[in-house]
Amino acid sequence: HLPALPTRWPENFRPDDVTAPVHGVLVKDRIEHGDARGVGQHAHKTGQLTITLSGWVGLSVGGSIVALPAGTAAWVPSGVAHEGILGENASSWYVHFAEPLCAELPKTIERFFISNLALEAARRFIDRNDPFDADSPLGRIARVLIDEIRSAERLKPGFAALSTHPLLKAVAEAIIAEPDMRVSREDYAEAAGISGRQLSRILAAETGRGFGDWRLELVMLQATLLLRRGMTTEAVAAEVGYSSATAFIVAFKRVFGVTPGAYVTGN
Repeated sequence: HLPALPTRWPENFRPDDVTAPVHGVLVKDRIEHGDARGVGQHAHKTGQLTITLSGWVGLSVGGSIVALPAGTAAWVPSGVAHEGILGENASSWYVHFAEPLCAELPKTIERFFISNLALEAARRFIDRNDPFDADSPLGRIARVLIDEIRSAERLKPGFAALSTHPLLKAVAEAIIAEPDMRVSREDYAEAAGISGRQLSRILAAETGRGFGDWRLELVMLQATLLLRRGMTTEAVAAEVGYSSATAFIVAFKRVFGVTPGAYVTGN
């Protein structure tokens, strides 16, 4: 199965409390199957910055799932319906911004690489809800965080698109469970009970993506998790089906624009 369940907010966290212009929380618990305490699709009066700290983090938006690789974040504007999701042992920060501070931030959901500077700025707002002025030390840190969000390098809009279509969901589950570039389109299609051409047609209709790029991004999504767990580039390359570390590095850079080493260090 797709390795994610809805998030459970900490007991006393109130995302729309604007006592402080910016406040955040560590989110690491999930709503297990059959638990009625999930909030489902919802929208906030505040803007939400979701930062992946570890594991498989994403957002459910309408009929699709937005994946957030390690080292990335997503901005969700106020009023946009969504639901946070987490994989096993995953964690993230949710940082909420009062509406006046959202004026310079995107009006649609956007995913981007999170800089070390932005991470350190966001850290200052976790588990605190103290009011502050724009010209105070916290106000200046909030300004830095906003500037970092605005200038961050964006992920491609269709990156690792995950559909709720039953057949595509089954194929995505197979790729995520055992990411291996040696497995062909026909192999995945046969396991789903369709032909390779049918798989490509359904994928194009649902996501606008070709199978090769889509599968590569799902594999690299899992590769980022392995890299962040401390595996070497060579070990990750072998794990996801590349014959050499060089070939893996070329493919990784094609997807993310940086080498695996630069990705891990945040450069």
